[in-house]
Amino acid sequence: DVLDVIDECPETPLHTVVDARGCLIEVYTSGLEMEFNGFFPPMSSQLPAIYNEDFITMVKSFNEYPKANVLFLVM
Repeated sequence: DVLDVIDECPETPLHTVVDARGCLIEVYTSGLEMEFNGFFPPMSSQLPAIYNEDFITMVKSFNEYPKANVLFLVM
């Protein structure tokens, strides 16, 4: 999170990965690219079952590209 008073990119959408200035971090790749945004319930370390289909899709993609590298950005 970046405080509003020092945010150099105030129009960045909520729940977006940003740098120390508050600006969107862009990652350029030449292969498989997926994005998953999941939210934990308050005081819980388990994602709700509504995300199960998203994980099934990810597993299928990883099986198609077994040499893929995975980068997790946790906010």
